[in-house]
Amino acid sequence: MQRRFGGVTNSSANGSVGSVNGRGNTTGSAYHLLMWLRFLFGTVLAGLFAAPILAADPPIRGPIQVCPTLPGDKAPPDEYDRADCWTAYLYEIDVQNQQLWLRIRFNPLPSDRSFTGLLLSMKAASEVFINGQLVGRNGVPGDDGSTELPGRMDTVIPLDRVALAEADYQIDLKTSSYNNGLTLRHPIHAIGLVDYPNQQDRTLRYYLPSLLPMGVFLLAVFYFGSLTWNSDEKSVPALLTALAGLVMLQLLFEASRGLIAYSYPIQDLRLIGILACSIGFGLSLVAVLAQRF
Repeated sequence: MQRRFGGVTNSSANGSVGSVNGRGNTTGSAYHLLMWLRFLFGTVLAGLFAAPILAADPPIRGPIQVCPTLPGDKAPPDEYDRADCWTAYLYEIDVQNQQLWLRIRFNPLPSDRSFTGLLLSMKAASEVFINGQLVGRNGVPGDDGSTELPGRMDTVIPLDRVALAEADYQIDLKTSSYNNGLTLRHPIHAIGLVDYPNQQDRTLRYYLPSLLPMGVFLLAVFYFGSLTWNSDEKSVPALLTALAGLVMLQLLFEASRGLIAYSYPIQDLRLIGILACSIGFGLSLVAVLAQRF
């Protein structure tokens, strides 16, 4: 018995390649399926290689001093020498489900830069102090989830260069992170002095190349969706529609960090969305191969 797939076959009524009457054997269908799978994989790889490359910011000088906050703390401690204090490097610090003081010393930016800001890319609410004075905040740290106002996942806080130089480029951070759906191994992605005012613009610049494959996958959703609607055999084109749609959604979740200045609890939803799309893509691909081969 002959089978139809989207009216596309390797032989038509007059013996030529293509579809005239929509009938023929399935060799052409398998060929076109392989071509589309190669296209999908190629575009996925293009999207992956379009992932952002983080710029190298001036390094932090030495390890970071860390102290738990005490009840009623409004200003950073003069010295981080209590028995419950410790030192650690940036990616060793876990701010989740606790409130901490961090003392960080930076290398200065070149003197010819017109702007100096503190980049905070972390799952936390933070207050920034220079010489014991509050100079900026990203959300409001709290003693628990109800008293904390979550900060943005990525933000840049403008700093006074003169005050920063007088403090020998030392900054104190009061941080808390209680509104978490997921517990990450590295909740702090970056802290550093930068010479630009908006992190979203910089992040989006690196994600822009992924918008092209996202548009291609959107077209693929419409194309395979139309095949699903018009074909007698709907399972394979429906799965290909799902494949294209899942990759498009994953690229959208990836690029959302540069499109929206969201609060840090949304980062958990973004990561769950990326993981769900990846799992869905793998399962759909297995289903397509099982159907055809």
